[in-house]
Amino acid sequence: MIRVKKPEQAPRKLRDKAPAARAAVCASYRGARASIQRGAATLDFEVAVYAHPAVKTALETAHHGKCCYCESQVKHVAHGDVEHYRPKASVQQARTAPIERPGYYWLAYAWENLLFSCVLCNEKHKRNLFPLRDPRKRARSTRAKLAAEAPLLVHPAQEDPERIIGFRDEYAYAIEGDPRAEATIDEVLQLNQRQPLLERRREHLAIIRAMQVIVGQPDIDPTERARARAWLDRSVADDAEYAAMSRAALRSPSPRRDASRLAR
Repeated sequence: MIRVKKPEQAPRKLRDKAPAARAAVCASYRGARASIQRGAATLDFEVAVYAHPAVKTALETAHHGKCCYCESQVKHVAHGDVEHYRPKASVQQARTAPIERPGYYWLAYAWENLLFSCVLCNEKHKRNLFPLRDPRKRARSTRAKLAAEAPLLVHPAQEDPERIIGFRDEYAYAIEGDPRAEATIDEVLQLNQRQPLLERRREHLAIIRAMQVIVGQPDIDPTERARARAWLDRSVADDAEYAAMSRAALRSPSPRRDASRLAR
């Protein structure tokens, strides 16, 4: 994960449509509170508002077409999802914990709560998981203060994930055992349990190591060395797939030379 730099202002379509959509879903909840809480009724959300093409395009552009969580290039294989950082319909503290209703329904159309993700991260792994350091402080209504919560899931658009999430080869790890990093990696996103994702990162890492060897060999054609160095430079850019892992790899000793010299 890397820091995602979203525009401060939401797209006009969201600014225009969100207030009415929010008012409607809040009214629906007030009218069926007990039924929704026990799961006998559900809230209807206007997908056409929070996932309007203009909103999705703005998110996709800010995320460089990558999943905000696993950093895979989404559009290579799918359309991608508009993801709600705080789940809108229901929440779980852990995978084995009961489902709690409602979710953060009043944030369904909030620009700061929207991210761009791949289908696997959104629908298979994160789902409605949103663990808090203290679940008793969970916000459950529009009157609650979100600032009182202490989410364990890292928010890539509001903080820098690389401060607490590092990489050892293709495996993500919690820097200094940070509990938020551990929850993000293992409990919510399962970044080290997904074999196809690990394999893709492993293949990418192998290319990085090969390029490092080329750059570190003075007897190799200068043109080829320059191309390898340019590839390494591109691999750590924000729009590069698995940039966080690539940056970590270039900070560690390379096969032939110190990576800090290679990354200059």
